[in-house]
Amino acid sequence: MINRQRKAFSFQKKERIRRKKDFEKIFLQGKRIKNSCFGIILKGNTLNCRRIAVIVKKKEYREAHIRNKIKRRIREIYRLNKENFPANTDCVIIIKESAHNLSYQELQSKLLNLLLKYKA
Repeated sequence: MINRQRKAFSFQKKERIRRKKDFEKIFLQGKRIKNSCFGIILKGNTLNCRRIAVIVKKKEYREAHIRNKIKRRIREIYRLNKENFPANTDCVIIIKESAHNLSYQELQSKLLNLLLKYKA
């Protein structure tokens, strides 16, 4: 029982989008939604799981430690709020420059509100 609960809050390898071919399909065929901090591209998949990828542009965030910090925060938001992400969907989250100054709670609320727009 405890093992199942741990898996529910984990971020497994199968939940990551890694192949270039997958990225290309998502960018070409996906549905786009955006707000001031994020651009999200969503595309259904047949893998019976949610998958995400986080993109932080080097042009907007020069320092690697800032890019990594933002990616960690977004992955953590995903890990704790999987049920708010569409099921059986690939989700590429593109971080915009304005997201840098936001706290974790602000990032979380903006991202989840954007996903609610998609579900509606």
